[in-house]
Amino acid sequence: MLLFDYGVLKSGVAFRMNVTIRPASIYWRELREGGRAETDLAQSVKLDEHRLLMSWMEESGHYVVMYADFLHGETTFCGLMNVGNEKQNRYYTGTMEEGE
Repeated sequence: MLLFDYGVLKSGVAFRMNVTIRPASIYWRELREGGRAETDLAQSVKLDEHRLLMSWMEESGHYVVMYADFLHGETTFCGLMNVGNEKQNRYYTGTMEEGE
């Protein structure tokens, strides 16, 4: 399990989650009170020995694209709810490390 930390959002809420990546799915759990958890079917592309690009559709309707660099411990999260409506789209960069 990995800990993904995207820091404190504009809303004041810390966006951290535990993530387990499998070849055809991703499990994630938000680390906050009332946080959501899901296992979603995912597609992944191994960019090289240390980098991965994944995408999946969440139950909420968000389409997520996540980049993970395991060598440098860096990640980027892009959640799209309604293409063209920037207020509903989310973009975060953060860090990742071995989780709990």
